[in-house]
Amino acid sequence: MICRNLSHDTYITDDKYLKENDAAEVEFEPQQGFCVDDFKSCEGLGRCAILEGTNAVMLGRITKVEY
Repeated sequence: MICRNLSHDTYITDDKYLKENDAAEVEFEPQQGFCVDDFKSCEGLGRCAILEGTNAVMLGRITKVEY
């Protein structure tokens, strides 16, 4: 995972987590396919929630999609 920590304007390449209330730009490749679009094109498909069990561990908005 490569992410840019927006709170401190630094790049994180070796950490496997973000701290609570950190804002970051994260790039990842999913293991299975799913349907998304960028937030500007469609707000409903431009939001994401990452769950661990029944708890939301990350909420975000999709800024760029590559096909």
